[in-house]
Amino acid sequence: MNWEPAQPPAALHSWLAETGSLTARLEANFGAINVDIQFEGEAPLYPYEQQALDTQHAWVREVILRQQETGTPLLWARTCIPEMQNPANPWQKVPKIGQKPLGNLLFGLKNLKSTAFSQGKIFENQKKGETPVWHNRWGRWRILYQYDFPLLLTEVFLFYE
Repeated sequence: MNWEPAQPPAALHSWLAETGSLTARLEANFGAINVDIQFEGEAPLYPYEQQALDTQHAWVREVILRQQETGTPLLWARTCIPEMQNPANPWQKVPKIGQKPLGNLLFGLKNLKSTAFSQGKIFENQKKGETPVWHNRWGRWRILYQYDFPLLLTEVFLFYE
């Protein structure tokens, strides 16, 4: 996954800058949302994640948020949590949320700290098999901290090319 810094279209500015719940905003704009889990488990990280988290592997959750009525994909999200095996890691709740959006957990937390968003257009750097759903789309990522434990969250907007 390669990020290309670029000026996004005006229609996406407010989405890329959204600091509230993206799930709530998607529901307000598109109706009820379903969470389609694509992957959960230990996995290697993409280069930008490795650099940001200073590790090569982490617990990873990839989901697609879909419009419930039509099944239309709206958002692809990837959550990376290093040191998940550490019993002191406060992100231990994340693997237990199942089909619920991560935002439901995040926006209920107190003392949550965040880096600024990085944003750009995302491309697949190696063509192997199917083109990923996030290829050639606009996205953003940031690190959220709970008691100095990081969670890297990447969100890619699938409803806009």
